[in-house]
Order: sequence, then structure tokens, then C-alpha cells
Amino acid sequence: MEDLKSFFHIERLDEAVNDTFEDAEALQELVLEVPYTEHLDELFKPLDITDTRARELSREKARNWNRDRHASRLRIYGIRLEPNVYIVTGGAIKLTRTMPEREHTALELQKLNRCKAFLKANGVFDQDSFVELTNE
Repeated sequence: MEDLKSFFHIERLDEAVNDTFEDAEALQELVLEVPYTEHLDELFKPLDITDTRARELSREKARNWNRDRHASRLRIYGIRLEPNVYIVTGGAIKLTRTMPEREHTALELQKLNRCKAFLKANGVFDQDSFVELTNE
């Protein structure tokens, strides 16, 4: 509740829960429904300034960027292989400014970093090299 109050200025838990369910439905539609799946690069954005330099194997976050009432608290995290192709590593309800501030988002950051390191170590740099790795 403290995070909800301080970061999002929400006073009632039921308001946050209902709002999160609405947001989850909207995000699911953005990620899974055509034609959105053909435009995932519009949904995913670099996680950090360091991820803006090279887009291949960049750590990315997705959320409902066009939310009316307030910024979305839901995040999907993934590694970008090439345009509109992502490996999703997880997701979270983000209630603080930075990921390391809370254990559950810090864990998501660790998963992103481990996945990126694994892909690099195994020569994955695009969709084809990922498919080759999964077929080995």
C-alpha cells in the first residue's frame, strides 16, 4: 500500500486491484491480438539508456503506453532479437521508480540479464540463431 500511495497516489486497495485487472486485459490484447503482434516494436521500449545503443539483444519493457487515467503498473519484460521478435522473460506489477527497489522487480531484472548473457554466450543474435539453439 505504501508504494501505491507514494508512487501512484492510490488510497484504496480495491481501486488498485480493479484497475490492474482492466490494465491486464488491455495489455493482453496489445500483445496477443493481430494486428498488434506485427507491431511489437511499438509496444516494447528499451529498459534502460544502455539498451538504446544496440537494439539486438536489448532488454525491453512493454506496457500499455496509452493508458488514460494514469501510467500502467503492469510490465512485460523481454529480450529483443530482431524487429518485432522478442523472448519474454517475465512480467511484474511495478510500483516503484526503479526495478532494484523491490525484490520482485529486481528478480525480473536478474532474469533479463541472465537471459541476455545466455543468448550471447550461445551465439544467439537473431530469430534464426535462436531457432538453431532450440533445435540442438
